[in-house]
Amino acid sequence: MKDERPTGSANAKATESSPDTRAATFSGSAVVDEHFLPGAGVEIDAYIASGDLTAIHHLTRYKWAQAILHERSSAESVLDLGCGSGYGTFLLAEAQPHSRFLGIDYDPQAISEAARRYTLPNLTFATGNPTDWEGTIGATMHDAVTCFDVLEHVKHRELLLEGLTYHLRPDGWLLLSTPCAHAHNVLEPDWEHHRIEYAAASLYDLLRRYFAIVRRADEPSFPERRIFEGLHARGIDYLLYMNPVLCSEPIQLPNPYRR
Repeated sequence: MKDERPTGSANAKATESSPDTRAATFSGSAVVDEHFLPGAGVEIDAYIASGDLTAIHHLTRYKWAQAILHERSSAESVLDLGCGSGYGTFLLAEAQPHSRFLGIDYDPQAISEAARRYTLPNLTFATGNPTDWEGTIGATMHDAVTCFDVLEHVKHRELLLEGLTYHLRPDGWLLLSTPCAHAHNVLEPDWEHHRIEYAAASLYDLLRRYFAIVRRADEPSFPERRIFEGLHARGIDYLLYMNPVLCSEPIQLPNPYRR
């Protein structure tokens, strides 16, 4: 469940796939339905050489997540929510072999492909629906959750965020990205799979309702900002504007109806 359309910059509008084909190929990567497939492998240099911005942006976010999670090397459980074809979950699990990684996606075909392509002792894939967390994902508490290009696909986004706050440990981290470069919220985005594309101000307001701390990519002190600045140094565009964000201290309000 990812924003897998081709992109000219991390938050820019882009050309849609041809309606006559199920997959659109860009320099070795492909967009199949909503899922990105890194056809030239998971090493980013091949995509930089070919100028494949879709692949560069998707892989860079997981490179950033690798660096962030390295600071939490003691993490026992990490969830990749909306893992799509599984390449990113694999990158994280490979870099941190002493942690358990679970890749979740609503699409059973994507999960089947992920399980076929990527196998590691600390890596599991399963179908799940983040708006029915307990029923489909389970009650496990996680030390960190990555959720890249998922929020904009979900109809009931508050249920996804509610699920996150109740299944992250109190000191847990959420690593999140979603398109948010518009001046105003876009309620009918050009791409058919998107329910909304946020303005940065609205996205910040939304996330602060669920997390006490929201660290933004446009802050000079943003953790591991160097990963994206490395792209800039190579002449590659990535708009650091609330995308990604690092959220911590999940907020759980007293609720008499929760047992």
